[in-house]
Amino acid sequence: MNYSNINWIDDKNGDGCRLTLFVSGCPHKCEGCFNIKTWSYLSGDEYTIEIEDSIFAYFEKNKAYLKGLSILGGEPLAPRNVERVTMLLKRFKETYTDKDVWVWSGYTLEELTLPNQLESLKYIDTLVDGRYEESLRNTELYFRGSSNQRILTKNVHY
Repeated sequence: MNYSNINWIDDKNGDGCRLTLFVSGCPHKCEGCFNIKTWSYLSGDEYTIEIEDSIFAYFEKNKAYLKGLSILGGEPLAPRNVERVTMLLKRFKETYTDKDVWVWSGYTLEELTLPNQLESLKYIDTLVDGRYEESLRNTELYFRGSSNQRILTKNVHY
């Protein structure tokens, strides 16, 4: 898996102050996407254990004010990414039981049928699902770009 960016401090992608990882690779290629540079699975840099360890080191040092981890893309739950993303999510939730995880996916909850995708849901507290639809663009919405996208909460919606 590759990643395109890490926002060490982010107050736009999820509730509260967060650390955000943007993974590379997206099969959806939505018209009007704000992050076209992440469409290629080869864009950005290789996601290594050293990168992951630096994420955890930073989070540990700043956990007093970081509310959680956000993962966007690209497509974090694409078949080529989901195994590595799930490993990260599991490690994060085991390390920081009091912090939350937000994930954005172009797949709807109903389309997440692969075993690794279903496994990832165990560690996701908030899932923003659905492809971006340019015709449904709404700049008044929190945490999503088009009105078809849903904000789903673990133990409420899945």
